[in-house]
Amino acid sequence: MIGIMTAAWDRVKAIGRTARSVVNQTRTDWKWAIYNDKSLRDITEHLPLHDRRVSYLRGQERKYIAGAKRRAVEMLDTEWFFVLDDDDWLTVDAVEAMYEEANNDVSFVHFKSRHHKEGQVSLELCFDQEHYTAGRMACLDVPVPQALLINRNAYDQAGGYDEQFTWAFDDVDLVCRLLQVRPAKASTKMIMNKGSHPFTRERVEGYGACLQLFKEKHKRLRGGDE
Repeated sequence: MIGIMTAAWDRVKAIGRTARSVVNQTRTDWKWAIYNDKSLRDITEHLPLHDRRVSYLRGQERKYIAGAKRRAVEMLDTEWFFVLDDDDWLTVDAVEAMYEEANNDVSFVHFKSRHHKEGQVSLELCFDQEHYTAGRMACLDVPVPQALLINRNAYDQAGGYDEQFTWAFDDVDLVCRLLQVRPAKASTKMIMNKGSHPFTRERVEGYGACLQLFKEKHKRLRGGDE
């Protein structure tokens, strides 16, 4: 079965749109896990918690980006899971496309997405797997994959989300490690709309620390080569 995981914060209006996009799927055989990373505002009224396919948990202490995503994955028991941020929304046939593309020979499937920012809409550039497998600092010269369907077995082998990445580079770090387990697959299907949210001062300050952590970690993993 396909699972969908969402780490949620205070985007009250946005997550309602996210929820509607999940429950209105053409395929109904999915599970959705939502981990609330101790948001300051009540988001439950915007969630379909009456639906047995939906599970919800509010954390008792803040875990930040990678930690919250890790908790959301732990709430699922599905063979595959899709990473859906709380300000993004799916196309109506997204889950159907996930089932069509899932293949146990790969660690994840990367789909196309539309980016919405300040009234402008643009397509995400294609994921360049060679930049990642070659050990180059992919986060600096190619787009970060945004619409990821991840194989749970490969995820566990890779070690899952690294909670050290509190503000950024959580997905880039995970993708680099997933590609050491199995290759990936790029789909031509566009299944997700990506919203935009302003960077808080806290996140801007944390970005630099996460970038340095990423560089140091992956330099070690690749034997000291950049």
